Amino acid sequence: MVFCTFIKERYGYSMNYKYKLADNVIMDLMGISEDDDVMVVMPEMGKSFIVNSTTGEILNLLRDSLTINDVIHCVSETYSVEKQAIENDVNNIVHSMHEKSILVCVN
Repeated sequence: MVFCTFIKERYGYSMNYKYKLADNVIMDLMGISEDDDVMVVMPEMGKSFIVNSTTGEILNLLRDSLTINDVIHCVSETYSVEKQAIENDVNNIVHSMHEKSILVCVN
């Protein structure tokens, strides 16, 4: 599926599209600390990925469908940083995870 419907905005898609974890995705911490990497497994596709804790946290937020703006707000509040400071990073993570079929667009 095309990255939802392309809109010629700053990132080429709407910040208000909702994304969620694909149904076949399993996530597991690689260690015992919240700062440890996260393994993302897609058993039906025979794929697995290791992502850093920040990406893992974003994926965890997307277990339920949220907009990119919702995720940016949550991360901004959690780490007490300005939304503008993390907007590009969150967008890049969502886009990358969508391309790997870890996230799906639910709009």
